[in-house]
Amino acid sequence: MHFKTLVTVTMPTVEEDPHENAAVEQSIDLLQARKDDLAKDIMAELTLCTLMGRTTNFARQLVGAVEEVMTPYSTEPPEEYKEFADMTEELKADYAKSVDCLKLPNGKIVECGSYPYFSKYSIVDGKVSQNKVGTLHHTRRTKQSRKIQYLPNCPRQKVYKTFEKYAEDYRRYEYNEEEKGYGFYCNPNAMWDWYQIGGRWPVTFLVKADCTEYSFGERSWGNYSKKYPAPEGYMWVSAARKKDICWDIMRSWYIAQDTERYTKLKEAFQCGKLPDEFHGELRENGFFCCGKCAYAAGETLDEYLARIGIPKSWKYPIGVSDIVDADEWLSKNDISIGKESSNWHEQIDTYIDDLDGEDVLVSVDYHM
Repeated sequence: MHFKTLVTVTMPTVEEDPHENAAVEQSIDLLQARKDDLAKDIMAELTLCTLMGRTTNFARQLVGAVEEVMTPYSTEPPEEYKEFADMTEELKADYAKSVDCLKLPNGKIVECGSYPYFSKYSIVDGKVSQNKVGTLHHTRRTKQSRKIQYLPNCPRQKVYKTFEKYAEDYRRYEYNEEEKGYGFYCNPNAMWDWYQIGGRWPVTFLVKADCTEYSFGERSWGNYSKKYPAPEGYMWVSAARKKDICWDIMRSWYIAQDTERYTKLKEAFQCGKLPDEFHGELRENGFFCCGKCAYAAGETLDEYLARIGIPKSWKYPIGVSDIVDADEWLSKNDISIGKESSNWHEQIDTYIDDLDGEDVLVSVDYHM
């Protein structure tokens, strides 16, 4: 799944390099000129998406700053962030259990859930049947399955002669001499296996068109050519300093867009015909898209904005599932939403309030 997170970094003032910026823009233009070929050349498309997030020297330096903050939470971090996950006691507890087994014609006993037997055979009325038999792929007793005996609740000690055989041959764990146990090294704080600045959410912060310290962010696959209109004199970015983000203009823009959408959906509902740009279905109680209510019959604009748009209680018109900086990773899932004392967006507002104007806010799309 993909999640939108707010990453905060500190960066010194960055001096731009017009020549390098122009070279990046030229490379982008050359790749975009191959628009028809990009669908066939995934590496060229990925290169284009990456370059779009490096159009300024500020954006290029931002990549390293964000990486420094995100690295401690990677599933594949440097060794310094890894710890040994000792599975020995869990394996011993599993080894002491009894499980359903099969006794094969050669006398070998195997677990019903082991490969390839879990997909090849089923237990029907206490007897072994073979799966996917014949052209219709039925499950039935065959000559082969009749030779196999079902052994319910068979102790694992009968299946594997030693605990070591179970841990190594069946569970595929290696014994670690240094740690004196079976297990593996991992990052206990892992939160992501892949991320992009911007990604699926490149439209996050609104800044003036003459802002010099910003990043458009990388575009996700298939998203590189999409255009995002902005108010005249402004542009949408994936990262900028707090002092440069125009929060009030952002809110007004969102309200205007949502109001226009509300008007169109209300008129469409009243006449019983959807405009071409909307996809979904009209029902007696409203308009639904992907199973969710896009417009409820009879709701006012204020009700619609409170349900769909940016609530008036939000000081900063931005929604994220996580907040990350050099000190901590805060997640919406870590608090009980609904309680007044633990409202997630109150935490977002308080967090941004406490930031310095020079701090850089970054919209990051991470996958886990």
